[in-house]
Amino acid sequence: MEFLDEVRELLKSRAFVPLPVRERMIPKPGSTKLRRLGIPTARDRVVQASLALVLEPIFEADFKPVSYGFRPKRRAQDAIAEIHAMGTRRYHWVFEAHIQACFDELKHSAVIAEVSKRVIDRRVLSPTHALIGLSASSGRSGDSIRNPIIAPISMVSVHSNPRTSSSHAEVRKDSRVTREVPALPPDREVRAQTSRMPGKD
Repeated sequence: MEFLDEVRELLKSRAFVPLPVRERMIPKPGSTKLRRLGIPTARDRVVQASLALVLEPIFEADFKPVSYGFRPKRRAQDAIAEIHAMGTRRYHWVFEAHIQACFDELKHSAVIAEVSKRVIDRRVLSPTHALIGLSASSGRSGDSIRNPIIAPISMVSVHSNPRTSSSHAEVRKDSRVTREVPALPPDREVRAQTSRMPGKD
């Protein structure tokens, strides 16, 4: 209890400052490359988890139905099921992209701006700003509890303005496409392929 009381007082007084994380280089699955993994302190993880509990229900109302990543009660199997459904509706195009070092590439000021639209309590904004400002490249890592809620928040304005390229630039500094599939096979083959996808079970 003494530990939690100390964290509570830091947050109430707005004196909370995230501590440097312990870093480890771990192998990427199916690759010889390594990725940086940051391990936050116990105190910082408590703050991160608390912020996620506050922010998640607020922003869930803004997230679009097509968004599945890092959201409660949504699984990869649900996304596959939607892709399956789209394949039966004569959708012909697939675009697959990956943002390398996703959290490092986010424009942090834009994420804070999105949070500030819905949250005015400085006791929430202050630690959120401090945690979002951490950068893996500066010796602190983006691997933490905060990412599952911050990553979807960063895409809110993109979903709201899907045809406005400037909205993408506002949220992300850079995105790197790793693979692009220009077209799906004819509908009959699409149905045959998607029928073999893993189901919800």
